[in-house]
Amino acid sequence: MKFSDTNRGVLVATLLTSGFTLGGCALRSYTKSHSEIVAEAKSRGEVVRTTEEDRAFYDNIQKQNREKLYALLKKRGSDNEAKAVVFDYVLSPGDEVSLSVLGVDQLNGKFRITQTGFVTFPLIGEVKLGGLTEIKANDALRSKLREMLREPEFTLSVTDYAGSYVSVLGAVTTPGKQILTKDKNGLVEIIGGAGGVTKDAGNYLTLVPAESSQENLGTLAEAARSALEGKANQSTDSGIEIPVAAVMGQNNDTPLDVPLRSGDIILVQPSGQVMVEGEVDRRGQYTLGESATLISALAAAGGVSYGASLDEVEIVRKLSPTEKVTLVYNLLAIENGSQKNPYLKNGDIVRVPSATGTRFSQDIFKSLQGFMNMNFRGQMGMP
Repeated sequence: MKFSDTNRGVLVATLLTSGFTLGGCALRSYTKSHSEIVAEAKSRGEVVRTTEEDRAFYDNIQKQNREKLYALLKKRGSDNEAKAVVFDYVLSPGDEVSLSVLGVDQLNGKFRITQTGFVTFPLIGEVKLGGLTEIKANDALRSKLREMLREPEFTLSVTDYAGSYVSVLGAVTTPGKQILTKDKNGLVEIIGGAGGVTKDAGNYLTLVPAESSQENLGTLAEAARSALEGKANQSTDSGIEIPVAAVMGQNNDTPLDVPLRSGDIILVQPSGQVMVEGEVDRRGQYTLGESATLISALAAAGGVSYGASLDEVEIVRKLSPTEKVTLVYNLLAIENGSQKNPYLKNGDIVRVPSATGTRFSQDIFKSLQGFMNMNFRGQMGMP
């Protein structure tokens, strides 16, 4: 079964109604909350992170990821919102350039840059252009032309880009190499050139900059392979995680069009699957859809039961083969807007623990039901 953020409204019929039916059912086993599990572990003398420590640990990872993105944007000549992309193309072996010199027709023509980076022009001989930006290539050629012309007037342009590309892997229509040009050098354009993300794309993509992509290519390839096979995400230390919604400019935001460079690698994570456990109608594994969130996962699982602890719903997220965190959310806080409805990742486990003390009143459940109903009707264009 697939679900997405638009499935949130399914809770009109499932999130709470089935919960009332199941509330107090003796056959439903008790699901301990993360705080209870931590308390029991500490009573045995085990060293474990508390809920607050897990959140701080995860927030620090997210902060480091944002700092890597901001540093990359700054390095590549863009502000933090990528509104002023500056792209200075570097000529590469195999590129074709066109030269037109005023008054010297013998110099006009198209020429290919050799593997050693040189171009042999009529009358003036070899000029090293490979590895130079277009501005510096013009300077190098002007210096050479001045050996025969006092003030040369000429135009040098790239007519065929052969050596500058990025690799786009994962959940895009046409995975593979995408050539960089002056007019197509940002993350949005490159993903568009790959046919866009597929319906099976997850909520995040990973950008591995060229500066570190070669040394981590094997790790990234393994991450792509695992993701395509539906396994949990594998992180790459050099990769920068970016929400797909931010890149595509969803939620009326300006698209985050990160400037790209030759050698960059982009992995669009496939959606994968999530496990839903605890106080829900239908426990089990569900296939993620586009923009899948915590609320839509609960909707797909038939809703929470009346015996659920609404303020301790958990997302257990695997960060690496040896590291995981438990992130706790309050459904009522998500309802009133004080807490965001979090996106899910491949391999997440959603746990709804059982209430330990006084259960929430039916009035509170009806309020949450009304919130879900309102969202559903709004998404469906219903009055």
